[in-house]
Amino acid sequence: MVAVNRGNVELVEYLLRQPGAADHVDKADHGGRTAMHHAAMSGHTSGTSLAMLKLLIQAGGDIHAKDRQGAHPTQKAKTLPAKMRTKYGLQRFAASVPKDEL
Repeated sequence: MVAVNRGNVELVEYLLRQPGAADHVDKADHGGRTAMHHAAMSGHTSGTSLAMLKLLIQAGGDIHAKDRQGAHPTQKAKTLPAKMRTKYGLQRFAASVPKDEL
């Protein structure tokens, strides 16, 4: 989550390649937000947010995860394109991500 919050795509990619990373990709903070929530609501450029979301999705991140307020990642999106600011939009994006790119 720290790497995501700092917008460090390279570090996110590196961490997700580590053994056992898939077991931790959906760990939540005290507010119930996962790294995917943080990527969607970060103040980074949409390209950075999209790159991090793509990596998290490829690593098995749950696009349906809800935080303690019951919000899925895109409900708190700041920089995502409007067409992705819905769970349906993120589902379509996830479906278009080739799983073998990581």
